[in-house]
Amino acid sequence: MKMKNNNKGFSLIELIVTVLIIGVMSASSILLYNIVQRRNYIKCSDNTVDALEIARQSAMVREEGSDVGVIFYFYERNYHAQVVFFNSDNTITLKGEYNLGGGSLSFSKCINGSTTKTTMTKKSIVPASLSNLTYVKSEMAANDIFVVLFNKTNGSIKSSGRTGGIGDVGAFDYLQINRGGETLGNYANVLFSKAGRPYVEYH
Repeated sequence: MKMKNNNKGFSLIELIVTVLIIGVMSASSILLYNIVQRRNYIKCSDNTVDALEIARQSAMVREEGSDVGVIFYFYERNYHAQVVFFNSDNTITLKGEYNLGGGSLSFSKCINGSTTKTTMTKKSIVPASLSNLTYVKSEMAANDIFVVLFNKTNGSIKSSGRTGGIGDVGAFDYLQINRGGETLGNYANVLFSKAGRPYVEYH
């Protein structure tokens, strides 16, 4: 008695259907990934604006001490913004801290139609070290830290710094957050009104 061999393999239609299902699942995964990435980068941009606005408002209402600003630094694979109060006795008081995500963080200045961009390095800064003014100034010189200060009188940008001393560099025109590094991915520009109020332009 002969056994019948029912193993006929897959038909062409079955193969086509399988390929289509795989294609749809792949496309859905890519779409979901892009949605999540865009949400993350929007959140990072919003966090940047929040930190800058809190520092700006704090500068205008502060009765004692010196300047109020935001320190930008890199720690544990993400950029961070730290609201900071520079006291009259050369000490620093740290307030709110915001996670800005990875990618790249750049500060740009437009002069005569050309843009000069300073991209922060990704050297990991220990947050506890930010309470030391000497340490902050030394890291500013290497572009590992960037500081933005606000005027106490009207809340406009007073100065920004990335060299040895705070205020050595004039105010930048905009800050760019790029979720995909220098050339890839979504990016957002954080700009400032004449009064110093930060706002976001998404790209």
